[in-house]
Amino acid sequence: MSNKLPNFNPQILDSLINQTGANINKVAQYIDATPIQVSHFLEGEKPPSSKQINRLAEFFGVAPLAFFKKNQFSVAEKIDFRTELGGLEGDPKVAIEAIGYAKRIQALLAQVVEEEMTWSHLGEPVYTAPKDFEELAIKWRKSLEISNESQLRSKSENAFFSFIRSRIESLGISVLVSSFENKKLKGLVFGATDDIPVILINSYRQTHGARLFTMMHEFCHVLLGQDDLSNPFNPSSELERACNRFAAEFLMPRDMVASEFNRHSNPLSNQSIRRVAKRLRVSQEALVIRLVECGYAPDNFWNTWKGQFGKTNELPSEVKSEGGGGGAFLGQNKLSKFGYLFARSVPNEYRKAGLSASTVFRFSRLKPKYFQLLSDTAEQKLSEYKGVDVSS
Repeated sequence: MSNKLPNFNPQILDSLINQTGANINKVAQYIDATPIQVSHFLEGEKPPSSKQINRLAEFFGVAPLAFFKKNQFSVAEKIDFRTELGGLEGDPKVAIEAIGYAKRIQALLAQVVEEEMTWSHLGEPVYTAPKDFEELAIKWRKSLEISNESQLRSKSENAFFSFIRSRIESLGISVLVSSFENKKLKGLVFGATDDIPVILINSYRQTHGARLFTMMHEFCHVLLGQDDLSNPFNPSSELERACNRFAAEFLMPRDMVASEFNRHSNPLSNQSIRRVAKRLRVSQEALVIRLVECGYAPDNFWNTWKGQFGKTNELPSEVKSEGGGGGAFLGQNKLSKFGYLFARSVPNEYRKAGLSASTVFRFSRLKPKYFQLLSDTAEQKLSEYKGVDVSS
């Protein structure tokens, strides 16, 4: 039997470049080659060196042996990197890693979540790009029982984020929060038309207010039955801007914006924007965008406001250090990462589904010793929310 390694398959490299929209010049630079050399690799004229193969694997987030497979494979069956998030061009590894994580969690949840707790069981229609996204947002704000009073009385951005997250997850949609070191990627949706859609929020350099806006933006994509990679604060298409309108109306209804706007003598000042954003539990960027939408600020105000921070400075939603979004205690941190649907289902149901604790760990990286802690923390938090007054 020969132990000889199969030949380098140039079709694998070509497939990865096409799937991720990677720029050949950037690929060449990353592996210390020239664009012409990369072209030779693609044409099968000369294989890359072992060092270059390792660098290619690192760049695309795959195993080195992947380049020796006979058949092409898909790193993300449902998401077109090139059209959904061109800003990630040249650095697909982060997106592939994030999608892979969402896919693993979804696969785990599919085995343990009871049918009546799934999104597909709810029977909600898939909306086909409604003309009025704000009207859709009003509908869902009422459906999830989010009132102006409960929003203003919430303790913090984190508390309001967690509250709305619990309502979304009660629909059978998993909301995960994890850190991927690329601030261009704010969030994604994986499996929007599956039994359990997964919203993944990148906590890297995002405040809770920014994560909240990202979550509602991605929720709109779920309603549209569309998988997505996005940065809501840098929308790349009309549909992305429409999902932003949904998120803005959901979190900042016009009547609330008008009420807060009229309380300030100089509502467009930095001080007023900071105060109003804090009261509404949203990021300053989201509020500025909303002020323009509602006609309280000129069309160019967003760019003018953003410009004061300069090219090298961080925006207000990016000044916080990375983190999982939890509180000071371990249970809260775990709950922040995995969410309510996971916490209520996996620790209690994995044995009934015929899974072992090691299998759960392999899918999620959650250690068995934390299973009960995660479940108890979720139940405690949900019991607190039962006492929240959501009457309008």
